[in-house]
Amino acid sequence: MGGSDISGIKSASVSIKIIDKAGNPIAGVSLALNNSDKKPVLGFLSDNEGKFPQLSIQDEYISLLRFSMIGYQEIDIKMDELFDFICYIDVILADSDIRYIQKEEVEKFLVKEKSEGRIVMLSIPENRRVVLEKKVE
Repeated sequence: MGGSDISGIKSASVSIKIIDKAGNPIAGVSLALNNSDKKPVLGFLSDNEGKFPQLSIQDEYISLLRFSMIGYQEIDIKMDELFDFICYIDVILADSDIRYIQKEEVEKFLVKEKSEGRIVMLSIPENRRVVLEKKVE
């Protein structure tokens, strides 16, 4: 159960599900349990149902739950808002304003020298046009 026990140590029982704006679960979301210095102490990934293992957090060593995934805005939940409760939380991740674009790159090379077991190649700059000539004997 949540709540402060006899020793005065704060505790919280937390069940979390990650969903998108349409209510669909999101797998592979990172959950970092951070200490008061905001440094990660322990981490989890959401499963195919968007769920994490149920957390039973005691004491105030864990001060922040941080949810993150590329393409979504990062969300922080302060633990001091959860202590003394049994919590069932649906975290809705919103699309990030940052767009990740993977540029296709093609590297061009010119064979300078070829011998048994060795090839020497020169890199050709992207904006350089190369015309090759070969002597025909």
